[in-house]
Amino acid sequence: MTDYHDPYRISGRYLDIMIRTWWDHHAQTVAAALRELPPGSGPVVDAGAGGGQGTRLIARTLPATPVLAVEPSPVLAAVLLSRVADDPGLRERVTVDTDDLLAAHLPERISGMVMANLIGHFSPHERDRLWEDLAPRLAPGAFILLNLPAPTEPEPVERSRMGEVRVGGRSYVGWARAEPAGPERLT
Repeated sequence: MTDYHDPYRISGRYLDIMIRTWWDHHAQTVAAALRELPPGSGPVVDAGAGGGQGTRLIARTLPATPVLAVEPSPVLAAVLLSRVADDPGLRERVTVDTDDLLAAHLPERISGMVMANLIGHFSPHERDRLWEDLAPRLAPGAFILLNLPAPTEPEPVERSRMGEVRVGGRSYVGWARAEPAGPERLT
């Protein structure tokens, strides 16, 4: 694993339950796009796989396709690896890589990639490197499915409630805020 500063070292233990509503909302759209990928051209990569909600969606949608789940956060990778190991169907088809995407051991050919809520983690220079590395790996007809969460320009985002999830006798509330950290970055 490369040197990695984990932005989820504190919030990671809650991220998987908080992001479930995002996946519930977007699952049908993501699944429809996945069905357009060329079959038999290599694995589909779930980049920034988190706790594996997207990984499970890819595996359900494309039952004959191997999946490479890339997640550098130790907290999130632990959830992801546990989920994969607990499900015999996933254990046979999903490979977990705990490097960051720029250092991951990607195959020469991939059928496609899902980058849900990930692209904003890369600087403009890192994005250029990423596209240069990924373009020759994409099979004919393959694509990268990504989203651009708001804000799309670096601007302050006031502290706001992102969601609430009840588990047992406790409620977990997610809050977020952001500050510009340069011409094309937010913190």
